Amino acid sequence: HPSADGHRLISEFIEYMYSTAENTDAEPYEIPEDSLYGANYVNATMVTLTTSSDELTLTDIGAFTETTATGLGFPGYWIYNSSAADSNEPMKLNARGSAFFLIYKTNNNETMGSVDVYINGEQVKTIDSNEEFGWGGAAAMVAAEYDEVIDMEIEIRPVNDGTAETTFTIFGFAVSQN
Repeated sequence: HPSADGHRLISEFIEYMYSTAENTDAEPYEIPEDSLYGANYVNATMVTLTTSSDELTLTDIGAFTETTATGLGFPGYWIYNSSAADSNEPMKLNARGSAFFLIYKTNNNETMGSVDVYINGEQVKTIDSNEEFGWGGAAAMVAAEYDEVIDMEIEIRPVNDGTAETTFTIFGFAVSQN
């Protein structure tokens, strides 16, 4: 949506919502007991720069640096900057769960970098923060999902081929035990 067409589309959605609401009988709304998409992540636990969890522990920030500047409702973040980092050492976490999420910054800019996510030594996902419709906001990505709760040794490895300066910003992590 950070384009003229996107703005027009969003404004049409809002106009439709108000028009529909104005032309609907005023009956009290009851929240359904069952979720439309299920409850796979209802027990998810999030960790940020200032919060912790027994299910998810940050053990090493690697080549990332901690920044306490607030933004987008997060109390700080970890950032990898390829031009300032001495290495590509991975960030390391331990978790117990059935799904692992990475919450990160996206933008439509070639300076936005990528990370490879490894769980128990296996690469499970590459996450690219340079997204066509990114606008500088936070995105959450399910990096891995399992059928059962497992112990996870997680590494978040910056992708740096040395050809361009890139950054990757992490706002938080989450783990679900469903």
